[in-house]
Amino acid sequence: MTEDTVYPMRRGEDPSKFMNSPRGRYIMAKALHHAIQFIGQQPPEDRDESNREDMLFILNGCFPTEAKMVRSFGQE
Repeated sequence: MTEDTVYPMRRGEDPSKFMNSPRGRYIMAKALHHAIQFIGQQPPEDRDESNREDMLFILNGCFPTEAKMVRSFGQE
């Protein structure tokens, strides 16, 4: 499968514009939240705490409103 097959409606769209839209910001916050949760669930010897801390920094610093939304929706 090619990228055009999976996402034909995105052809020609500027990803940075989408990422800075309300929907894009929510998706970024949700992805970061899930990644942070996943790392936290790993056995201590497998956790990459520096990545987790950097993700938290980005989530809370760049997407504070969206982070609150993701947390309040029960971490879908």
